[in-house]
Amino acid sequence: MEKVGKARIYVGGGDERGVMFDNVEIHSSGVVRASDRRLWEQEELGSAEGETKAVYYAPHAWHKIEPETPRNCTLWVSDVDFHAESDWQWVASCLAFGDIEARALQYLEDRYPGFDGLTVLGKAFDRGAHLGLDEGDRRVRFAWARMLDA
Repeated sequence: MEKVGKARIYVGGGDERGVMFDNVEIHSSGVVRASDRRLWEQEELGSAEGETKAVYYAPHAWHKIEPETPRNCTLWVSDVDFHAESDWQWVASCLAFGDIEARALQYLEDRYPGFDGLTVLGKAFDRGAHLGLDEGDRRVRFAWARMLDA
């Protein structure tokens, strides 16, 4: 499944404007799930969110989806022995800004399953996270960049 996020869906042959939805997902079968959401304040608890509408489109019903959020970010990691110089390696490209932390967290969870990825994540985007392993200490750092508009 591909999570597109906020996007405009074009259905049928004559649909010139499309319909904007807050959340769009394309399933491997070609079915598209689109939903709208609403935020509200819950007394004493804070912000809350819920779906107000959900629509499913069969694979033959839609012909184009235009994401509102550009996927113009790249993520790198430096995952080295603790005292080594940084050595940047590509992790992922064509990420939406909102997907950067999730992709970095996935990297941490895949590579270091015994650690609390959320605790490590903030440090790894700052000056680097120190991970003590039986095989030796590691320093993990993340960096990202956004493509500038041409």
